[in-house]
Amino acid sequence: MRAGRLNQRITFQRRTESLDAYREDVGTWTDLVEVAAGVEPIRGKEFFAALQVQSDITTLIVVRYSSDVSGITAKDRIVHGSDTYDIAGPPINVNSRNKELHFMCIQHSR
Repeated sequence: MRAGRLNQRITFQRRTESLDAYREDVGTWTDLVEVAAGVEPIRGKEFFAALQVQSDITTLIVVRYSSDVSGITAKDRIVHGSDTYDIAGPPINVNSRNKELHFMCIQHSR
């Protein structure tokens, strides 16, 4: 993997549940790890829902394989600057060589 491709910083987050003062579940996002990554938009689409135009951008996010990121799942999310990405599926361990992981993500804008 070329190091120049990983020219962005991203943060992986995991949703944690806790109880508020009224004993109701409150979900918050907790930072797991910050790593260097390549963020590459692949395609976008627009659609009309609830009387508003909405758009989704499919993005490929590439990171180096490490024990810190090997446990990331589709239940987690990625934050890059002010953008938040939902992970669309399990990470792809390219050629099963434990060198790099590819995350297919969707950024929802409203």
